[in-house]
Amino acid sequence: MRNLFAAVAGAVNSSQKPPVSYATGGPFSTQLVSTFARRTQLEQMARNGTVFAVVNTLSMAVAKADWKLYRSSPTGDDEDREEIINGNHAALNLLNNPNGWWSRNRLVRAGEQHQELTGLTYFVVQRSKVMRSIPIGLWPMRPDRVFPIPGDSTTYLQGWIYRGPNGEQVPLDVDEVLEIVTPDPMDPYGGISPVQALLPTLDAARFAQMYARNFYLNDATPGGIIEVPTKLDDGQWTSFQKRWADTHKGVDKAHRIAMLENGMTWKTIDPSNRDNQFVENRQDQRDEITEGWAFPKSMLGASNDVNRAIAEANRASFAENLVVPRLDAWRDMLNHNYLPMFGNTAQGLEFDYVNPVPADKLLDAQVNAALGTAMAAAISSGFDGNDVLNWLGLPDMQWEAPAGPVVMPPGQPPTGDDQDQPQPGAPVPAAGFRKPMTNGHALDSWGAL
Repeated sequence: MRNLFAAVAGAVNSSQKPPVSYATGGPFSTQLVSTFARRTQLEQMARNGTVFAVVNTLSMAVAKADWKLYRSSPTGDDEDREEIINGNHAALNLLNNPNGWWSRNRLVRAGEQHQELTGLTYFVVQRSKVMRSIPIGLWPMRPDRVFPIPGDSTTYLQGWIYRGPNGEQVPLDVDEVLEIVTPDPMDPYGGISPVQALLPTLDAARFAQMYARNFYLNDATPGGIIEVPTKLDDGQWTSFQKRWADTHKGVDKAHRIAMLENGMTWKTIDPSNRDNQFVENRQDQRDEITEGWAFPKSMLGASNDVNRAIAEANRASFAENLVVPRLDAWRDMLNHNYLPMFGNTAQGLEFDYVNPVPADKLLDAQVNAALGTAMAAAISSGFDGNDVLNWLGLPDMQWEAPAGPVVMPPGQPPTGDDQDQPQPGAPVPAAGFRKPMTNGHALDSWGAL
């Protein structure tokens, strides 16, 4: 028995070594975005500032969510579930400590970055060499290195191939890979992302950045033309170009006075419409990129047309419309693919996240005011306080009788036919009526609660 425990402990320690090889990213590819290459799509986070801001914000928001493991309730109500405390189940322990190097936050951030850029997230499940049924590690895999092996008439998927940085191919079984996919309507095994829908815009943004860089680096667009009255030979032309570049090329030499000789003249060129619209084009590209993710501009710090109320509404909308659907995808993967890897010990268990949507303070205040008005009206009409609370779906409260009789307001009592009900304007005995009290304050409105 001791040898078995030692072997399992050694296998757990081996989770510090990934089952597939990793390497640094290396230089950027020279391909255009429109080549659809997954590596080029992954590179857009480092090539475009707006893409970086959107993907980084989304991945941090998804990784920030708190995950809990529950034993499912027989009634089906979430409130009746029993929470499994960290340390009491291997699935929860592994999710919180996926391997010897990565935390859960880093693992989720990396996976969500891949999802936003390519529509694909892959994790390789490291298993114990002693007992293969025991998962001991979770490692992310770059989507451009993972290739599914389609099945035949008897199965949907046969397995996976991971292509390492040195060209090595690592075969992986179906139960060794976890995936989250934004389904591609053209490929049942592939994924799709906003990057693919924004190919022309990202190409244009990249070229605009290069144009701006070159403009400030070496005056890419000449401010004028030098006219030479006679033809220069090769030596004169080369000498003139070198002297002009040494004197005027570069940001630190901009706007220097030029000295011309041999009858040369300078002719100024006015800025073109393309130059004048450069800033507007960059703004249009930013708007198109944020639209691709349905991302609120205020989350990027663009506050020129956003006030505080709109910003708060955008934050709530961001959590509800962007973060929650992504957490739903993670929950689906954890419950339907990850938990079953732990066999019978995971039966009746389910992962769920803590809802990240902030409370709507204005709506809560309006609801509270309406409930308070309804309570006051019902109680002043003679209804029992506990019955009113049950009617409104509110928790029980402490009650005490008022010091004197309560006079009913004019009008027909709500109960109608009951002869024991007090008539309008008649005093009601204190013993027959209870008034809600909270912290020593009488309930005149919901604001007293």
